[in-house]
Amino acid sequence: MYKVLQVAPLAGIALFFVLYLIAACLYPGGNQHDKTAKGFSMRHNYWCDLMDHTAYNGEVNPGSTIAIVATAFVCGSIGILCYYFPLALQVQEPLSWVIQWSGIISMTVFLFLFTKWHNQVILVASPLAGIALFTILIALFNLQEWPLLYFAIVCFLLSLANFVIYQTGWMLSILPVLQKILFASIAIWAALVNVLIIKKG
Repeated sequence: MYKVLQVAPLAGIALFFVLYLIAACLYPGGNQHDKTAKGFSMRHNYWCDLMDHTAYNGEVNPGSTIAIVATAFVCGSIGILCYYFPLALQVQEPLSWVIQWSGIISMTVFLFLFTKWHNQVILVASPLAGIALFTILIALFNLQEWPLLYFAIVCFLLSLANFVIYQTGWMLSILPVLQKILFASIAIWAALVNVLIIKKG
C-alpha cells in the first residue's frame, strides 16, 4: 500500500494534464472579455471557467465534471506529496508538521473551487499553500537539493504574483496566462519531487 501511495501522485498529475486538455476542448466558448468567443482561450479563460456548468456564452459546459475531477486529482496528488515528503526525506519537526498540515488542509480547501465559495476558497487555501511551499523551500535548502529548490522558488514567486494580482486587480489582464504557467510549473515540480521521494523511499 505504501508503494502504491508513493507513485500515486505521478499518476494523478499525469491524469490532471490529460483531463485538463479534454475539458478545454469541450468548453463551448466565451470569456469575461468576449462572451461570443469560440472555445477555450488560453489567454482569456481561467481554469475555474472549465468547472462552471454554464459557459460564458450561455451554453451548457459538457466538460465541467471532467475539470472538477482533474482538480481533485491534482489536489489529491499534491496533498499526498505533502504527507510523504517529510517522511521520505526525514525532515525534522516542526518543519515536517507544517508541511504536512498546511499542505493537506490547503489542498482539501482547494477542492471546493467549483462551488459558490470560490473567492473564499482562494483567500483561505492560497496562504496555507504558500506556507507549505515556503517550508518545503527551507527543507530543500537543508537537504541541499538545489535544482528542486530553485524550481520551488520560481513556483513560490509565481504563486505570490497570482495571489497579489487576484486580490488587487493590478495587471489583471495577464492573470489567466500567469495562472496556467503556475499550474504547469507546480504540477511538473510536484512530479519531480515525487521522483525524488521514490528514489529516497
